[in-house]
Amino acid sequence: MSTIKVDTVKNRSSAINLPNNFKIGGLNIIQGYTSSGSEPGSPSTGDFWWDSSNEKLYRYINGEFKEISITSSVANYGDRGFVFGASGTSNANRIQYVSLTSAANSADFGDLTVGSNESAACSSGAKAFRMAGHDGSGTKQNVIESWTTSTLGNATDHGDLSATCYYSHGNSDGTTGICVLGRSGSDSTYLNTIDQFPMASAGNSTDFGDLTYARAYGGSVVNVATARMVNFGGYNATDPYYHKDCDYITITTAGNAVDFGDLIKLNHYCVGAGSGSGDRGLQLGGMARVLPSGGAYTDEIQYIDISTLGNATDAGNLLTANGEHAAGMNTATHGFKAGGYASSTNYDTIQRTVLATGANATDWGDILTASYDVTGTSGNPS
Repeated sequence: MSTIKVDTVKNRSSAINLPNNFKIGGLNIIQGYTSSGSEPGSPSTGDFWWDSSNEKLYRYINGEFKEISITSSVANYGDRGFVFGASGTSNANRIQYVSLTSAANSADFGDLTVGSNESAACSSGAKAFRMAGHDGSGTKQNVIESWTTSTLGNATDHGDLSATCYYSHGNSDGTTGICVLGRSGSDSTYLNTIDQFPMASAGNSTDFGDLTYARAYGGSVVNVATARMVNFGGYNATDPYYHKDCDYITITTAGNAVDFGDLIKLNHYCVGAGSGSGDRGLQLGGMARVLPSGGAYTDEIQYIDISTLGNATDAGNLLTANGEHAAGMNTATHGFKAGGYASSTNYDTIQRTVLATGANATDWGDILTASYDVTGTSGNPS
């Protein structure tokens, strides 16, 4: 074997020029690099191409350019959606699942440890979690339970929240579960409490911090890469009752929430979806305040960019005006809303929209029973 040792290279800007690459045994040792808006011609094995039109990096392998991407091993979503709970006591313990990659109706997955409505949810990708709620007859809950997303079966107990509560919402960075408690066991009491718990091992929640103000009926989105969780709107006993304020926390650092911006309108029964593999979070429908009093169900889809503080922007419309507690889910690229209620009608529709660009929703399929007070999340099917 021959060895070449170089101690010093002088005049590097002009002295070295290897237009045909440096080869040993006919193979390129130094790969070529091209930055262009179209695929380069006559590449050699190992060459890199920066697609300047789409800001993607490719490498020439086995006769074609293959995209190089770096993805986090931690996620809070997957391609299998879950919808659980139901209004009243009928089917309140049922977990149903649906493919989020090919349009389909939901099917039975298993059962919760106890029937529940108006719960919160989150996911680690491999496990889905249900938090809080009530049993349909008025008994409030502090339970945290979980199930493996890839295997049909029943949920098991994971631990307890710091208080019984309902009309809560949750999310995660894939490692730590978060529950915003919402309303307490007393119907007139709204909470600002944020709980956290480990997702990898069973255990009770601990205090994380406080919202900027006490409220329930909210929703949330998380960017896993930055661990930022944004909480949407909500409702409390203080005029104007409905709220459009949004605040955020960083899940990796316990502390109180900070103002983020506002929704387009005063809104509650919020349903968040996102951010998937990007930075965009969606708020889907709900009930908007109609001044001077009362509210009206809305079909608005609005978006935020989670990394940038600011107000929400219109992103399209749901198939119908749709509120009450409904199930939000997402994949890397799409957001979903299942179930809901408006104008004395329970809905069984699963609706899909695009995370990155925003778009009007399309019909994806149906859940097993038209219902509201359902909750949703997503995880890996295998």
